[in-house]
Amino acid sequence: MNKEDNITDKNIIDWERLQLFTDGNPDEEKALIEVFIASADEAIATIKQHIETQDNEEWEITTHRLKGSAANMGAKNLSDICDEAEKAYMENAQTKRILFNSILTSYNKVRDAMLKKIS
Repeated sequence: MNKEDNITDKNIIDWERLQLFTDGNPDEEKALIEVFIASADEAIATIKQHIETQDNEEWEITTHRLKGSAANMGAKNLSDICDEAEKAYMENAQTKRILFNSILTSYNKVRDAMLKKIS
């Protein structure tokens, strides 16, 4: 990985934050990343579902859970977007779609960086 990749990745994931949980052990990092991706994929699907059903409580719960997981993994931008979405749990479907698209865009960058790291 060159220096430019490190700078770009730092904007997506703070790898030092992730290493706090793994002591830099690559096997533990890989396992933690795999668990995060599986959990986040499920959360993303749930959030999308609750746009149309207008289940505001589930929207709030799921965005809150993803916010915390992302923060723990060092994905600050994703966590911040989820925080915004969590606070907007009473908004209309159009607003939630916009927020969901922001979550999805940020998550895709995080997931891609994580998969690149463990490949």
